[in-house]
Amino acid sequence: AAVAKPRPMAAKRTGPDPEALTRTFRRRQSIIERCFETHAAQVQGVPEIAVAFSIDAAGAVQTAKVVPESLNPTPLGECLVKIARSTQFGSQGQPVAFRIPLRARQSP
Repeated sequence: AAVAKPRPMAAKRTGPDPEALTRTFRRRQSIIERCFETHAAQVQGVPEIAVAFSIDAAGAVQTAKVVPESLNPTPLGECLVKIARSTQFGSQGQPVAFRIPLRARQSP
């Protein structure tokens, strides 16, 4: 699974940097890929997947869920949520809610 770039936002930003948030989660790429390698066969098709986060001002994850929500109770969803909840994003100065899209890589 590859972590996709965040969607572009307004040009002037005074709050958290979406690219920095994505880079932080991307550092966990190898364990995210293991989730997909281990559990993706149990998921029908190749759905577009994202992780929706809510973090506090200190950067600690308050909530994390997989989108589409139908994947949350699956082994893949549980694996991704476990990684998401254990990610520390660093101080943001304010609480933030955001999504990071994931792309499953096709095997050759």
